[in-house]
Amino acid sequence: MNLEVIEKEGRRGKAGIQFLEEAELMEVGWEKERPQFHLTPECGKLERICSLDREEGRWKMVLEHSMIQEDNGPVYRECTSRDLIHWEIRSGFLDDEELRDGNVTVFRQLSGFDNWKGKVSCVCWFARSGRFYEAAFSKEIRGKNFHNLMSLPFERKEGRLIPLGETRHLRMWKREWNDISLREPFAEELRFRIAPGQWPDIRILKPDYTRDDIDGELFEAELSIRAGEAGEIRICLCGRFICYNAALQSLTCGGSSIPAVLEKGLLHLHIWADRGVMEILTDGQVLMEVWEEEAVGRKRQSRVSLKTLISPWENRKSIF
Repeated sequence: MNLEVIEKEGRRGKAGIQFLEEAELMEVGWEKERPQFHLTPECGKLERICSLDREEGRWKMVLEHSMIQEDNGPVYRECTSRDLIHWEIRSGFLDDEELRDGNVTVFRQLSGFDNWKGKVSCVCWFARSGRFYEAAFSKEIRGKNFHNLMSLPFERKEGRLIPLGETRHLRMWKREWNDISLREPFAEELRFRIAPGQWPDIRILKPDYTRDDIDGELFEAELSIRAGEAGEIRICLCGRFICYNAALQSLTCGGSSIPAVLEKGLLHLHIWADRGVMEILTDGQVLMEVWEEEAVGRKRQSRVSLKTLISPWENRKSIF
């Protein structure tokens, strides 16, 4: 099994829709629970993409946004991005006379999603310069000031979704493990120290739980697992559990499942874990799962673990 985990860049300042200053958001605790690399309002709900433009190397998107109090109806905000991932918001709302069609046509699908599973309310897709893009809006998230979020965008090729190359802009550091035997459970804390030294002699040390540790709560993971005779493979990333069932050829996370077909005996997964949301790409499809509550002690559980189970179904036992 090969495993790669990459910490994701935190979002600060104007990279998301904000109506309050950052200090005020932190004071009321809203910013602490919002996803960091998913477009998310600090309150209310993102309804739809009204228009999309591509001009001078930047994307410009107008969103319809319903506030918590809907007495005055929806408002319209303009966002810009260089890569469809990092977004900046224009201050203030757009007037009706400022609304216009963009130079990129956006289609919205409300059901029957070919490439999306999980807590998805709608899928938006569009084409530009011969490339096809898809992004999904999540179902409503209860118990939060924000009511939904927008997924990471993916590119569609030959009917399958693949990650955008632009996601590399999120990466901060990277660790790799190769040829791991899962006859014993594998677990690695995603918190560490780097010993002083000159590259390539720098060593990774266990954390001493001080501010000098390298730590995170936002991760990207790529896994290639040879399933062998395992009837079940269980993966835990940042306190969230993913289960592969060999008999059903399915992958389950939270309350949602997606088909997971082995390729030459290998299970390939590409996972993005953010605050309250996880996207899992396998075999050209994406499972999007959102949670109302954070995993308990998530900061302390910045770790990845895997184990396999063999299953005579009536007498299941582990192989370790």
